[in-house]
Amino acid sequence: MRKKLTEEQIEFINRLPEKYGDMLTKYAYRFFGYQSHLFPTAEDAVQEAFIKAVKDIETLMGHENPAGWLIQSLRYTLLHTSRHLKSTKEDLTADMTDPSVSKRIAIDAIDRWEQKYNLSEVIETATKILTSEEQATFKDHFLMGHTIQETAAMEKTTSDTIRSRINRIRKKLKKYFVIMCIFLIQLHYFY
Repeated sequence: MRKKLTEEQIEFINRLPEKYGDMLTKYAYRFFGYQSHLFPTAEDAVQEAFIKAVKDIETLMGHENPAGWLIQSLRYTLLHTSRHLKSTKEDLTADMTDPSVSKRIAIDAIDRWEQKYNLSEVIETATKILTSEEQATFKDHFLMGHTIQETAAMEKTTSDTIRSRINRIRKKLKKYFVIMCIFLIQLHYFY
């Protein structure tokens, strides 16, 4: 039988999502390569990390680095979830009219198709707005899926340089595509 939580423990637990929620969610999204159809899975993993925190509250409160403890807990959950996803095959012949198929699965499928459709546009934009070094990193890291270390080795530079390039690439593309999304929303709204 589990001991009842003290007021101090309850207060500590209640501060965790506010203090570390965004950091853990960003970590989980990054783990899955910012694939929007895996965002719900990433968010579930973050919730699992908070559940582990409640179960091990005494350990976590005494830990010198609570953020590191939570990230490590989340990492184990993400690795387990990732292995499970890889071993589970999607049934492409399943009856989509089956009531057990959730609305969320259908929306995720549509999102994946939209991402494939927009990829050519992203690549075209990247070739226009990125430097030649950034284009190489974009291809190696984002399109080919190489890690930062692998990309650094292939491009004969340091991991820190690749991290900087990745941040610049994200900023440049985000700036361009946010403006484009706003324009398309306004266009759709007025017509």
